[in-house]
Amino acid sequence: MNHYQNIEMQKVVRFWESQRTMTGLNNSDVELWKSKIEFLDTISMQHNVIVFLLDTFRNRFIYMSDKLKILSGVDPSFYLAENGIEFSASRIHPDHMQANLEILKLGVNLLTKHSKNYENNIFCYNFLYKNGNDEYVQVLQKSMILEVDDNGSPTLLLSFGHYVGHIKKHQSIGSVLATPHSITIYNYDHVKNVIGPPVTFSNRKRKLYTYYLRAMIQKA
Repeated sequence: MNHYQNIEMQKVVRFWESQRTMTGLNNSDVELWKSKIEFLDTISMQHNVIVFLLDTFRNRFIYMSDKLKILSGVDPSFYLAENGIEFSASRIHPDHMQANLEILKLGVNLLTKHSKNYENNIFCYNFLYKNGNDEYVQVLQKSMILEVDDNGSPTLLLSFGHYVGHIKKHQSIGSVLATPHSITIYNYDHVKNVIGPPVTFSNRKRKLYTYYLRAMIQKA
């Protein structure tokens, strides 16, 4: 990793540091989530996804499914270490580092904005990430808030990682916010290095669009 890449990576690390909440999970919450680890492992294996939990108070991954090693060849222990956030950031493609940071900021802001109904909101984004073979592949990360503090800031994030190289162009990067009432798409403009204007679909429009696509497929 060259000097420029290291500087960009540290920006991502500092962003996560800036999200550190004033209070963390209490002991009962921690024990409760530890009791659900077996359940999370089952989800990971059955759905062929990587599942992980991020404690924003400690700024540490507190769970990373073993499926990571099977799907990507990377040992989960690297993420669970004290410098796990830094290790994760180092595997983002250099060309996607700035875009990833901007989308991370957007995602946290949007999820925090909807924190009163946080259990029903999901933020997804795709980007290039290095696997265990040192190959950059397209991954999709879906995140949701599990716990918030008294100020509505997220204290515990649950995320699912998927390989999406078969449906996403190699250099594409973008995000989607799904709420009970709408879906909003944000695409990243690599020319201007900014997130483009949001495109929102209400649930009604989404259903109509889905019906239209099904009708077109049946006619084909």
